[in-house]
Amino acid sequence: MGSLRVPKRRRRDLGSASAAYATTNTPASSVSPSADAVFEILSWLPVKSLCRCRCVSKTWCALISDPAFLTAHRSRVEPLLSTITYTYELGRALQLMDTKGNIVRVERLWGQDGSFWACLDDLVCISSGYCPFITQVFDLATEKTLLYRRIEPPEEEGTWIFGFGRTAQSGEYKVLRLGFFKDPLRHACQVLYVREGQGADWRHTQSPPTRVCYACTSGITVNGALHFLSHSEKDVLCFDLESEEWKVIQGPPRVASDDVHISIAELNDSVCMVQTMPRLTIIWRLVDSSKNIWVNAYTIRMDTEVYLVVPLTVLRIGGKLLFYYFRHYGSFIPVLQVYDPFLEICRDVKTPADVKGKIGLCRSHFDPRHQPVCSLKFQFEE
Repeated sequence: MGSLRVPKRRRRDLGSASAAYATTNTPASSVSPSADAVFEILSWLPVKSLCRCRCVSKTWCALISDPAFLTAHRSRVEPLLSTITYTYELGRALQLMDTKGNIVRVERLWGQDGSFWACLDDLVCISSGYCPFITQVFDLATEKTLLYRRIEPPEEEGTWIFGFGRTAQSGEYKVLRLGFFKDPLRHACQVLYVREGQGADWRHTQSPPTRVCYACTSGITVNGALHFLSHSEKDVLCFDLESEEWKVIQGPPRVASDDVHISIAELNDSVCMVQTMPRLTIIWRLVDSSKNIWVNAYTIRMDTEVYLVVPLTVLRIGGKLLFYYFRHYGSFIPVLQVYDPFLEICRDVKTPADVKGKIGLCRSHFDPRHQPVCSLKFQFEE
């Protein structure tokens, strides 16, 4: 029987392979995307990814730093998510995340707690509804404190509800606070202007036509007006920041259920009323405030029992709804999810373990030329 011949292994000619690779990848034969294509692709990336892309080449770094690119990126990027967290290293901090739960920026909060906080454009407002009564507004873009106001506590203890917004015509920022006391006939409505370098004081203005829901600890801002849920949970109280006048907007049809939690939220520049039941959530969107017209925007069937659902934004890519919920009354751990209205399914979005309490939106024009995560002073002065 003849022996089997094993074929010899062919030796790889590394020199010729490298030469072939170099030949097929010379600048003359390679296909590179045009500058317009690179501009278009990068302008859709989230901030954290852009910070990494700056390190690719000097050309990309110059492109991302160009004012025209920053303007295009701001118009396309998803808003950031904001939350107040507590860590051993930083203490209390304002934490900004992208819509995928990645941390983008951290602002350290020094000093007194704030019972109310809100982000609007590049500004962050924090107010305390208990002693010491402090209101501060901080600019994320310039890292400056625009407003710091401390007042003596009122003689009578009460419930304070806040709102922070911008007027539609003049573009001025104002802080509104509503005080309700044991006497049902006694209440307070005060406005504070936010003006850099100028002294500011709380000023009394027109009171709401009816009481605000105590569970609604803050107002939402839409089209130059602050909106609050009424104490009856049937209507929305609208405060025009320009004229400082109130009006009542009738709410949508109520659900025939005893186990329902009513709340309001801002969703892509619209006022929404949310009816949360243990396994069903209905989100109504206000389309005409003058005629009290609401439309059923979403009906979400939940996989588990929930207490409160808060819509955040409709994502630009895919049209999915980003929202969070709390599992039960008294829970401080939010569950962030994305709802696909076409498939009618929800999926979890992973968030840092230290996220507790409410989640808000921050449409700050964050500049990717800066470091993605930083720690800055945001201080309640003594």
